[in-house]
Amino acid sequence: MITSLINRYLKRKKIYLSLTLAIILSSGFLTTSTADDTTPAGPLDIDGNGEYDALTDGLLLLRGMFGLTDTALINGALASNATYTTGPEIASEISGLGNSIDIDGNGSADALTDGLMILRYLFGLRDDVLISGVIASDATLSDASDIAAKIESLKVETQQPVMSNAVITSDAFKMTGSDYFNLPLSYTCDGVNGGNSPALSWSGTSSLTTHLGLTMHSVDSDGSANFQFSIFNIPSSVTTLAEGDFSIGTAAEGDMTSTEIAAAGGIAYAAPCAAGAGLETLYVFTLYELDAELELTSSATHSDVQAALNELSISSVPLTTKRIRFDAASLANNLHVPQNGTFNCAEKTAHFNQYSAVHSSVNCSENTNQFTVVSHIADGLKTDRPDQQLQVGINSWIGRLSLPSQSGSTMRLTPSYLSEPSNNISCDGTGVLGFSVDGQVILPYYKQSNNAGIGDNCGPSDGEDYAGRDTVVLGEVDQCYGHSPNGEGYHLHGAPICLMDVHDPSKPVAYMTDGIPLYYGEAGGTIENTLHAQTARSVTDTNFGAGLYEHLNYSPSDVQDGSNPLNECNAYDINGDGAVSGYAYYSTKDAPYSIGCFMGEVLDSDTKAPAANTKLLTERNGWTGQSVGQAISVEVMANYSGLYNGKTYNITEVMPGNSNVPSFLTANTMAQVLWRILDSDDASYDASTTCFEFRYRANKSITDSDETETICAEKAVGDATLDFTPFGN
Repeated sequence: MITSLINRYLKRKKIYLSLTLAIILSSGFLTTSTADDTTPAGPLDIDGNGEYDALTDGLLLLRGMFGLTDTALINGALASNATYTTGPEIASEISGLGNSIDIDGNGSADALTDGLMILRYLFGLRDDVLISGVIASDATLSDASDIAAKIESLKVETQQPVMSNAVITSDAFKMTGSDYFNLPLSYTCDGVNGGNSPALSWSGTSSLTTHLGLTMHSVDSDGSANFQFSIFNIPSSVTTLAEGDFSIGTAAEGDMTSTEIAAAGGIAYAAPCAAGAGLETLYVFTLYELDAELELTSSATHSDVQAALNELSISSVPLTTKRIRFDAASLANNLHVPQNGTFNCAEKTAHFNQYSAVHSSVNCSENTNQFTVVSHIADGLKTDRPDQQLQVGINSWIGRLSLPSQSGSTMRLTPSYLSEPSNNISCDGTGVLGFSVDGQVILPYYKQSNNAGIGDNCGPSDGEDYAGRDTVVLGEVDQCYGHSPNGEGYHLHGAPICLMDVHDPSKPVAYMTDGIPLYYGEAGGTIENTLHAQTARSVTDTNFGAGLYEHLNYSPSDVQDGSNPLNECNAYDINGDGAVSGYAYYSTKDAPYSIGCFMGEVLDSDTKAPAANTKLLTERNGWTGQSVGQAISVEVMANYSGLYNGKTYNITEVMPGNSNVPSFLTANTMAQVLWRILDSDDASYDASTTCFEFRYRANKSITDSDETETICAEKAVGDATLDFTPFGN
């Protein structure tokens, strides 16, 4: 009688059981199971009060299995001493049961079979009345005693893993906007000296943790793991792994020979080296938390360590990265080289969307044949690593700072190719050549000529000597080929070399305004042996790209062997048929670094989206005696954020040498320029715009004699731009 009434009610309404069940059940049938004082309740205790009750836990479970949520899920069904009292909390508890509530074993947890059997069991029904009419036709478990035993197991506490708030990250990883961080090239076999182990940091580990384990493995196409390193017995107080240093714990060396370890810089790091053309491989870093040491030594293999970690860790957290690689064979066969120089809207948009995190808009119009990108920041994707800091490496500095600025550019969608190179770049050195896929404006490599008018056309056959005007040779750009102009934003005078730590070499690093893509060929290193350096009066010793990329050569093989060289514009004739299938540009170590002229028709200047550099209302004064905008002989050594008087500043450090020392600085004494954005606590704060405080410190060790000035911008800098500075809102 009771069973049939419950079944009919559920099949008719599928909701709200409490009132009906209270009426149709006699008190003799109602039983409540309670966990004892020493054993916590198991997963079937839905409301977490330590008891198993049909009219609370059973009803909540059944409602949840019918899909009810929020108030409809919990109304009238919570115990007075419930621990979980909201709809989302109860729903989470039910969701956490997963397939454990597939009572009849047919592979599906169903309310009218599994749910009803659980409810009957909590009401005290056993034997045939427990299962009558509610076993699924495809059930693999149908005996009443087996069903009862399975439900009873849900009343036994299960060992839950320790919930960890641990997070792994790295100063070298860039937030591109994709699902994964891109593993930087330096940590692969394509890095300098065959690759180095990455710097990592972590936080949020459990208070129960006494030791840690840390591993890195690649995920092969069949799903198997190929380990790069395994470190165990790391003290729980340790929170960082330094680059190329495994001394924080014991590294598993059993899978590498002593020769291989020596070649890896003395550590057991097998740098990832995926084979194939454009293969995307996932690389997973996993932090394991343990409450005891592993009884292993350095002779352990990765398999030994993994087995022990899987058995003994109380929690683990992964961080997944990716990398696209072309091996030597695929590069030699030009499998990374484009087949033509034309891309449609979808393809070009995808190239910029690789770095969607930095772009505020990407628009393409086939009707106007224009492609426009606006980016939140002018300086592209940089990291906190010292080899990517803005301004660092400049040794002829005009005193300008990289203030937070937007950038933007418009280019042709489909190129209209020219038949031959010509002198078609602006002589003043300010004409926009192109725009990198991570949001940086690219200008010509040379400064404005003293004997060329504004807007005059220059190029490879104009008869001018550019060696004395080469910003790279003269040390006026930083290690990433960029600097801050008098507008105090940021732009490049070469290819975006510092993007190559994460970039796929088969994709353009930039597009020129004529619509032709620029690819990374060669770049970086010191330039004392370049043609311009040999004829210039002075040459910088800056190592462009910080020496991380100068060994790379992604130029087509026929460029490398000289059978189809780049022309004067740095353009590559893709199929040897000129404008028929088109051109692609490739970067070079020597001038022009990006391009020397356009091989396609460019847009009229009034159609180009200008860079939105942050404009100050007045010129900065700088140190007394300084003329900001005129070059001084100092080397920019560092650019970072730090605290002073409880406020966060961007800090640029400069070092004068022994000669040509500016009058306001001291030889061989580190000086600093500090700036910050004013906040509402400052007397000069203006909510209608963005105001900056600048501090000029002639000796970084003397902090009580700063010269200061406060200047506001012409208009407020947007929050999306500020979020890319140390002063994120």
